[in-house]
Amino acid sequence: MSETIERKNSLIPLIGFFGLAMLSASLFGFIATALMALISGQDVSHFSSLKNYLADTHASVEFKIMNSFFLFGFSIFPVILYRLLERDTEFKNLLSFKKLNGKTVLFCLAGMVGTGLLVDQINGFLEPVVEGWMSEQGGYWMEMDRSMKETYALTSNISGWADWTISIIGMVMIPAIGEEWVFRGVMFRYLERMGLKPNAVIWISAITFSAFHLHPSGFVGRVLLGAALGMMVSKTRNIGYPILAHGLNNLLALVLG
Repeated sequence: MSETIERKNSLIPLIGFFGLAMLSASLFGFIATALMALISGQDVSHFSSLKNYLADTHASVEFKIMNSFFLFGFSIFPVILYRLLERDTEFKNLLSFKKLNGKTVLFCLAGMVGTGLLVDQINGFLEPVVEGWMSEQGGYWMEMDRSMKETYALTSNISGWADWTISIIGMVMIPAIGEEWVFRGVMFRYLERMGLKPNAVIWISAITFSAFHLHPSGFVGRVLLGAALGMMVSKTRNIGYPILAHGLNNLLALVLG
């Protein structure tokens, strides 16, 4: 009976966190849109359509800034609130930046590079299969796939030092810190408190992490990346290692993609 109560007491705040995260992301996205409209003199509707960004290559900077606000609102801001409110010492400890061991850092980074290479091979094999299936389904799935590809093209379009700076902050640093705090921090700890075994915690958080990206073609690959990151934090209890590894993965994708 007490175990059921403990699981319920851990599941409720986890659901509440993701509800808060989505609400916060919407709020920060709206703030970014309003600020962009105010600064540029454009109508707000201009910043709510992906087609407007695709029509002007220079608009990719605006898109990246707005995307950064959204990611900050989804991850970093609600995690800070939960860390201030949560009384669980282990929860706060898991989200803390702690001193890193050089050898462990190198091991984690090498592991992420190796996992990334494996993921590239898997994605290369699965992508045509998934795209073929989506093409047969048509409608919603094709529209989602097209939208995700266009979004990726915008984030990969970089020109000039200002654009590089925004890209590093918004596409490397914020996702690395924020997503690790969410999926290998908040979610990880609440799943542990529900009494799940370590491997179950790792894979559930990895699957949720992959689903969050809303891109079917790379789903399996992102699950493997999430699992590798989950193993890092499970073994070390230090969020710094998956943050660094995640940041390296995003940086390589930005530079080589």
